[in-house]
Amino acid sequence: MNNKIKIEIKNIVGKVLFEHEQENNTIKKTLEEAVERKIHFEGANLEGANLEEANLKGAYLEGANLEGANLEGANLEGAYLEGAYLEGANLEGANLK
Repeated sequence: MNNKIKIEIKNIVGKVLFEHEQENNTIKKTLEEAVERKIHFEGANLEGANLEEANLKGAYLEGANLEGANLEGANLEGAYLEGAYLEGANLEGANLK
C-alpha cells in the first residue's frame, strides 16, 4: 500500500511555493525539506501548522502567516521573520537566536 502524501506550501494568495511528496508526509517534514533546499517562503500561509520541534534554522519566512501555528521547541535560529504574522503562535521553548 502506497502511503505517499503530497503537500503543497502556498503563499497567502494561493501560489504554490514548494511541494513535497513522501511516505507519511507532514507539513513539518515538507517545510524542513524546503528549508534544507534554501527555498524562500516569502508570504507563505502556514496558519495553524503543527511545526513542533521543527528544524527551521535559517528559514526565510518574511511576511509569512504563522497565526496559531505550533512552533513549540522549534529551531528558528537565524530565521528571517520580518513582517511574519505570529498572533496566537505557540513559541514556547523555541530557539529564536
